[in-house]
Amino acid sequence: MFLLDDPKNNYKNITHAFFLSLAISIAEPSTILSLMIHHFSDSVIIVGLFVSLLRSGSILVQLYAAFHAQEYKIVLPYLGKVFFFRFSAWFMIGISIFFIGDSNKPLTLFFIGLGLFFFSVPAGFGSIYFKELQAKLFSKEYRGKTMANRNIAGSIASIISGGIAGYVLANFEAPLSYAYLFCLVAFLC
Repeated sequence: MFLLDDPKNNYKNITHAFFLSLAISIAEPSTILSLMIHHFSDSVIIVGLFVSLLRSGSILVQLYAAFHAQEYKIVLPYLGKVFFFRFSAWFMIGISIFFIGDSNKPLTLFFIGLGLFFFSVPAGFGSIYFKELQAKLFSKEYRGKTMANRNIAGSIASIISGGIAGYVLANFEAPLSYAYLFCLVAFLC
């Protein structure tokens, strides 16, 4: 049984925001992801397609998931599956860049696209399940406080992630730098 507005849940919410923002900011679609895709393809259309794949997959799934998540009495097992798929997707991208990389750029792009798909679709479910979990854990009065704390932690993590990404990109040659970043993101998510 859980306690509504339990401070432990607030700390867990803040910790989750910190590490999720740290990870997602390292693989930021408008910077790192675009740079990585451009390394493997000279086509700006491919770059735009891959970035939109990451964003659009989750939005389309939310239309479906929003209607069904309310029926679940327990959402944590579903959220665990989302976290597993998110980890697997980012790790697959990193491993495919590490092992295939520049030797077969079209195949590397295929695995990057597959990883982005397997990240974005479960992320759509995850965002709905996570909001449902927050609604069950925090009263509407307390939710504003915990969401403010969450935003502060996420902002701090985003600043830190810029330093991490800059360090990795400056100290390792492409495409190994991208492989390292995405493997790191997998473990931070």
